[in-house]
Amino acid sequence: MLMAFEGIARPIELDGCEELRGRFGTVFRGWRMRKLASSADDPVIALRKKNNSYRLETPSLGPAIHQPTDISAVCAFIADLVEIYVADEPSLLCLHSGAAAFPDGLVMFPNQFRAGKSTLLARLAASSVPVFADDVLPICRSSRQGVALGIAPRLRLPLPKNAGVDFRRFVRAHSGPSDNRYLYLDLPPEVLIRHGRRMPVAACVLLDRRPRGKAQLVPTSKSLGLQRAIRQNFARSVSAADIADCLHDLLRGMPCYTLRYSSLDDAASLLLDVFQGRTAPNQEVKAAPAPQSMASNAMLSDARHPKARCDGLRNTGRYRRNPAIILRAVENDAFLVDPRGQSIYHLNPVAAGLWRLLHKPTSVSDAAAAISNAFPAVDAATIKGDVQALIADLHANKLIERCHSRMRRARH
Repeated sequence: MLMAFEGIARPIELDGCEELRGRFGTVFRGWRMRKLASSADDPVIALRKKNNSYRLETPSLGPAIHQPTDISAVCAFIADLVEIYVADEPSLLCLHSGAAAFPDGLVMFPNQFRAGKSTLLARLAASSVPVFADDVLPICRSSRQGVALGIAPRLRLPLPKNAGVDFRRFVRAHSGPSDNRYLYLDLPPEVLIRHGRRMPVAACVLLDRRPRGKAQLVPTSKSLGLQRAIRQNFARSVSAADIADCLHDLLRGMPCYTLRYSSLDDAASLLLDVFQGRTAPNQEVKAAPAPQSMASNAMLSDARHPKARCDGLRNTGRYRRNPAIILRAVENDAFLVDPRGQSIYHLNPVAAGLWRLLHKPTSVSDAAAAISNAFPAVDAATIKGDVQALIADLHANKLIERCHSRMRRARH
């Protein structure tokens, strides 16, 4: 059976698993899909059932994969469908992020896999806060608005031990398709935003789950929010410069927080109070910042040389910025964008200072001496090692270039 899904240019084939159409009705909200008699195009995705297991074929994404249950097959199918949807719509960035719809706009949770965002969103839904995105949040690059995919929240089983009685009752009342690992919630339309709706993003919240302690929502740096958002982006058809500009512009106009919590109920109650205007976020007193190592810098996407070696560096060799590299400053940090690909490199404040030195030819020794003068309490050998490692990494990733003397150029 061939099917057409709204927003997907080519057909999708279901072979021997037509019964999954019923699952799709629960999991996909607001998606227009229809059966096709035939198509001149090859299927972009084919899901085939044989001997009580499933084979998912998406040639553009790699080799076929096998799934043992109908729910695991639906999970894998959704993941591939979303990647194809984003590839077919270059106007979108796409973040691994949850999002809840509050009165002033979306609160997004750009957190890594298994951070607890789906369970937290389901708990918010139990308090009548609409789920806008469970795991994937497309962002329109022109309007900077979120675009709902209309995909039901998926919970990992069993539920966390700290899930309250009322939340467990809510999950039982809205249980949809499930197996022994995952459960999709069959939510009423008022708490699951339908596919295609757009809303502005009002705040960014990073999750910090802890074994104990009262829930706190504390301000966090926009730099950290931008790092997390860049890491969670998986729209590969968009250039690094456009990714950085879009996410930088998006986060510049909103507050960023970290939610520290151990109890789902406490976390949901705090989010409701703050984003429905009943209370203010916690204010955290920040200590004077300590000098940072430069070793924490990282390529945020597609690192070509994640473990650059220092062996080829000479203390007397001189290096300068690659003039093609674009700089985006956020607070005291810096983000280097390579317009030739999809690489974005984060520099903490100390490393950003080194980048400023490299506006003119600078040696490892001179750079280390300048940083040592700024931080006299830090061991000079430690600073020199950090400077050497960072310059090696920047050079390996072609973000800086080695300067050659006129005499040496003349020989060539």
